[in-house]
Amino acid sequence: MKICMLTSGHHPTDNRIFHREAKSLAGMGYDVVVVAPSEGDMKDAVEEEGVQIVPVRPFRRGWVRRLGILWDLLRKGFTLRAHVYHCHEPESLWVGVLIKALRGARAIYDVHEHWPSLIADHFRAPLRRGAFVLVEILERFASRRADGLFAVSGALGTWYNRKPVEVLYNCPPLRLFSPLRKGPPGRLVVYEGGISPDRGLLVFLEALRQVRARIPDVRFQVVGDLKGGEDREWVEEFVRRHGLEPHFELTGWLPYSEVPGRLMEADIGVILFQPLLYNNLIGVPNKLFEYMAAALPVVAPHFPEMGRIVHEVGCGVLVNPTDPEAVAHAIVRLLSHPEEAQRMGKQGRRAVEERYCWERMEEKLARVYDSVTL
Repeated sequence: MKICMLTSGHHPTDNRIFHREAKSLAGMGYDVVVVAPSEGDMKDAVEEEGVQIVPVRPFRRGWVRRLGILWDLLRKGFTLRAHVYHCHEPESLWVGVLIKALRGARAIYDVHEHWPSLIADHFRAPLRRGAFVLVEILERFASRRADGLFAVSGALGTWYNRKPVEVLYNCPPLRLFSPLRKGPPGRLVVYEGGISPDRGLLVFLEALRQVRARIPDVRFQVVGDLKGGEDREWVEEFVRRHGLEPHFELTGWLPYSEVPGRLMEADIGVILFQPLLYNNLIGVPNKLFEYMAAALPVVAPHFPEMGRIVHEVGCGVLVNPTDPEAVAHAIVRLLSHPEEAQRMGKQGRRAVEERYCWERMEEKLARVYDSVTL
């Protein structure tokens, strides 16, 4: 049975689409094809790790370019004659629903973001409300024609109340963090991924300045890089002005296989998403589960979904992410009480082993596909 993953805005080897869902489905015996905007010099179809990748024109901003990508998705997807079309954005869902009507196939919608608010944010203020409502109507209309629904968080899933929604968190495979290797307690605080002002960059730096005043040998490390190149100059100036060069490091982008080892060397994992977007408030970033898998206590925002998980598991401290002093206080508390920090880290690791790893999500993925393909 053939499955076609359709995406208009993700690269072909996206972590969720390719490394988790597509590879898992291929491992279950399905014939899986990912149709996605090309990356780099990719022009022809290739097969990677049992999954076929069919590239379309590269992603570029602008509605005309976006419409061209959708036409490519429709044309390539239609000719593949798949049994199931697994769609990852509202516009790719419309493509999948159209192919479903023409081919008599099945369609699955995989909700990664709260799209109405995310798309509306790109419009000028007077137009945002109208854009929000329009996207919401179009997305809900199309989602009602899907045969299965996935969402990356429980809070996001509540938006789609007509059908059952299976929550597939962006959890890491447990095998990447096994065996668990932890050294003696130290003074290393990490942020994993791309960091920017809307993800707490300034708060992170200001918290470092305050923590260093109380714990002189502390180190802050971004296992990743700045999301925007325009931030680099002022970040370097801030670090230099406050004498933080020995205490702050940007590793740059690393192969994902190296990230677990970096996290397991750390002592605290930090998430500082700012409450600027509704998407941030209801989302659960990959890094939360990666910190938990690495047995790191977390410092995280008191947002509804993230806060619920951290509180229920008992794996960290919840803070106001806009307040550098509160963030610094939480970090100092954990570094000053290593037994408490280790207990939180162990509780997070146990929760990952029991329910927040990709192996558990894979079971849900299989269950939905079994019901859709009967």
